Amino acid sequence: METVSVIIAAYNAEDTIGRAVESALSNTAVTDVIVVSDSSTDGTAELIKRNPAFGERLILIELQKNVGPSYARNVAIDRSKSDWIAVLDADDYYLPDRIEALLAKAGSADFVADDLILEGISANGAGRRFLIGVEKGDRQVISFEDFVMANLASAQTSRRELGYLKPLMRRQFLRENGLRYDDNVRLGEDYLLYTKALALGAQFILLAAMGYVYVGTPNSLSRRHREEDLLALRDADGEILEAFDLSVSRRRLMKRHYKDVDAKLAWRKFIRAVKERNAALVVECFSRSYFVSRYVVVQFITELFRRLTGQRQPT
Repeated sequence: METVSVIIAAYNAEDTIGRAVESALSNTAVTDVIVVSDSSTDGTAELIKRNPAFGERLILIELQKNVGPSYARNVAIDRSKSDWIAVLDADDYYLPDRIEALLAKAGSADFVADDLILEGISANGAGRRFLIGVEKGDRQVISFEDFVMANLASAQTSRRELGYLKPLMRRQFLRENGLRYDDNVRLGEDYLLYTKALALGAQFILLAAMGYVYVGTPNSLSRRHREEDLLALRDADGEILEAFDLSVSRRRLMKRHYKDVDAKLAWRKFIRAVKERNAALVVECFSRSYFVSRYVVVQFITELFRRLTGQRQPT
């Protein structure tokens, strides 16, 4: 029988880590759960140590310096010896038998993902819905083009946010291709890993929801990110463009994603420039490209209209 390691990067997650760990341990196909406490200052580590499975199916790694989820996940992957790697965020949880259901459908796939169940992410902040809405019984093969297009904010089609998926990842594929999370990013780390895997020929399948519950607030899928996080993500896109032998169509898509992130970065800089009355930074925001300048203008007009009409920020 194939083995599965669930890896959890946790930072000050004492309110939710217990539920996350118990949900992973309750999946009988899970060989072990590896929690990496990313220099937590609360009771996260102590809660893990008090769990009856600690030292057996539950492993704790404590980092002395906060390094972000990418580095923490890499530490856990290095510790794992299982056939498959499954990522679980510290504030999310699995429903019973999710891992067994994914393994049963994996076949020869390198990545097998299921639709996310979104809990508490709606207009009124309550209830459940699905991230994508995959029909029961569907088995979609996700191509490089499908994946990058779905993560384009400027795409004409509806944005499906496939980068939020948490698939089972075949360890052999990761090892043979030297794939790791990018230690330099704290935003979009999943998107980057999946993009690289697909560029390398990974077979990535998507199924209906099997039981990954993504817990959040109305803004959790569209939260405002720090400038440094957006900068690191944009530069990582640039590194993929340089390092991978992509077709013309794939390069075009990657450049569009790069521009999307660059535009969001310019908008964040513009907000700071206005607050600081920094004229030079305002000029910099409009000197990137026509695409970026147009994005900043549209965002500014939208924000101005929202403030003038007293509308709440859309979720």
